[in-house]
Amino acid sequence: NLLLVRGETGTANPIGQPASREKTHVITQETDLLDAPGGKVLRRLTQPRYAVNKVSVENGFALIARDGATIGYVEEGKLAELE
Repeated sequence: NLLLVRGETGTANPIGQPASREKTHVITQETDLLDAPGGKVLRRLTQPRYAVNKVSVENGFALIARDGATIGYVEEGKLAELE
C-alpha cells in the first residue's frame, strides 16, 4: 500500500506510484530530477543514457519511472525515445 502525499495545491503526489518497468526513453544529458513540473530539485541525474519509462507529460516536464515506480519529473526535451 502506498501513501499519497498531498502537495500545497491539494493534489496527490505521483512520485512513488506503481508504473511499468518497461524502459521507453533515455535521459540524453545531465538534468535535475524534480518533485513536480518546474518544482524543487530532488537530485541531479549525471549519467547520460539513463534508461527510464516516460509515464506522462505536463507543461513540458515528463514524469519518469524506474524499477516499477515513478521517481520524479525531468524536462521533456532531455529525453530521447529508445529505438
